[in-house]
Amino acid sequence: MEILHLGQQKNYLNNLKRNNIMNKEVNFNLAKLLKEKGYANYSSSLYLESGKFRENIGNYNGVDDIHYISYSAPTIADVIMWLYETHNIWIEVSREYDKDKYLYQYFIDKNSQEFGFKTPIKAYEVAIEYTLNNLI
Repeated sequence: MEILHLGQQKNYLNNLKRNNIMNKEVNFNLAKLLKEKGYANYSSSLYLESGKFRENIGNYNGVDDIHYISYSAPTIADVIMWLYETHNIWIEVSREYDKDKYLYQYFIDKNSQEFGFKTPIKAYEVAIEYTLNNLI
């Protein structure tokens, strides 16, 4: 696997964003874990403490004016770049053809971790969770 420099990594993410894979917000559990790990970048969406998703609200990662605890809901692409720029950890997902179907595998810093995910989004979510729980 070839080493991608920061500019190439951003191009890689931009290509995935065009396909809407990377534009999906992280799930509620990842949003909570990201807050615990210090994620404070801008996000236009959030989760309330109940897990209810709110879109296009603004950057909230704390307690807002009406005293709801909330968690920023960044996109997968935003989290991937934050991990790289803040912790120098790079995550990517590749697609492999296996027995008449495509399966997805994630890599953390070019090391293969796990194979067999049915969607790239699930592979990214598992990779991000693993990284936050074990590498930060």
